[in-house]
Amino acid sequence: MTFPDSLIVVGGLLGASPFGWWLGGFHGLLGAAHVAILVGFLLEPTIRRFWLAAGFTLLVWWPAWLGQWFWD
Repeated sequence: MTFPDSLIVVGGLLGASPFGWWLGGFHGLLGAAHVAILVGFLLEPTIRRFWLAAGFTLLVWWPAWLGQWFWD
């Protein structure tokens, strides 16, 4: 795994972690996750990295979408 790939993976896992959602660091951690995913993609943009970044971005946002759907 190359550095850009690992940056995308770490960003996605960081943003989807419970620390970002329940321990008060929501906006900062979510912002850092998005920056890591974006930088990882922009370092060496390929179609595979695009789909990897898109998948991890969805991984970051599914708890927000599910919570919004559940409470509305």
